[in-house]
Amino acid sequence: RVSLPDGASMLITRNNLSKAVIDVRKLTATLSSRRAPAARSRLIAVTATAISLRFSSYALNRSFVVLRPPSQLPASGHHEFSVATINLLTPRFEQSPNYYPYVAEKDRQWSYRKPLLLKLITDLAVDVLCCQECVGSDASYSLAPDLEALGYEAVLPIVDQRRGIEKPATFVRRAKFEVLAVEHRSRLSLLALGSSMPVIFLANVHLQGNPRAQDVRRSQLESACRRLNAMRQRLGVDVESSSALFCGDFNEVPGTELHEELRGEVEGFARR
Repeated sequence: RVSLPDGASMLITRNNLSKAVIDVRKLTATLSSRRAPAARSRLIAVTATAISLRFSSYALNRSFVVLRPPSQLPASGHHEFSVATINLLTPRFEQSPNYYPYVAEKDRQWSYRKPLLLKLITDLAVDVLCCQECVGSDASYSLAPDLEALGYEAVLPIVDQRRGIEKPATFVRRAKFEVLAVEHRSRLSLLALGSSMPVIFLANVHLQGNPRAQDVRRSQLESACRRLNAMRQRLGVDVESSSALFCGDFNEVPGTELHEELRGEVEGFARR
C-alpha cells in the first residue's frame, strides 16, 4: 500500500501495477502545475514513488524459470553439432547489491560462481558455446584461458573500457569448426563457421532488456539478419549451402509477437 500526498492511499498488486504507475504520474503532473510550496514538497515523494513503482513493475513482470540442463549432451556425429547459450550474469554482479538483491552475498561472488560455470560447461562439452555478459575490462573475470585449454577457440570482441553491458563472446571447438568470418557489434557477435556440414552463420545476441523495448529488440534482430546475409554474400556462399542460427538472451518471453517472428524463416537463408 502506497500513501499519496492528497491523503489517500493506493493498494498496489501485480494486476493493477501498470495502472498504478500511470495514476501516480498523473498525480505528479497535477501537483507540479499547482506551484504551491506544499505541493512541490509532496512532488518529490510522488516522483520517488513513481520511480520505485516503475522498477517494481519491471521486476514483477519478469518470470523466473529454473532449468536443469542435462549433465552432458550426447556426442555430436559427423554431420551434427551441439550448441549451448548461457548468460553468465556480469561478473560486476558482485559489486552491484541492488542487482538481484535477493541473491546471497557469497553466491554473488565471481570466485564462487566461476568454478560452477566451468563445471557446467565442461560437463556439457558442446561444440559451440554462446555467452552473454561475458567479456569485461578485467582479465581476472575471463573464462577464455580455461576454455581455450579445453579445446575451444575464443571469439572475443574488443574490450570497451566504457561502462555498460558486457558484449557477447563465443567459444568454438577447434576440432569441429573453422571460424571463417567474425563481426562484433554492441549486442551482437556474428560468425561464419565452416566444417563438413553446410556453412553455419551464427548470431550470438543479447537484446535490449527493457520489457517495453520490443521495437528495439526487433531492430537489433533485423540488423543481425542483414549483417549475416551480407557476410554470406561476401564469402560467396549460396542460400542452399548455408543455415542461420540465432542464440542468446532475447529478453523476450514466449507468446509475444516478436517471439512468434523469431520462430519464422530468416530472410536470406534456407529453412531447416
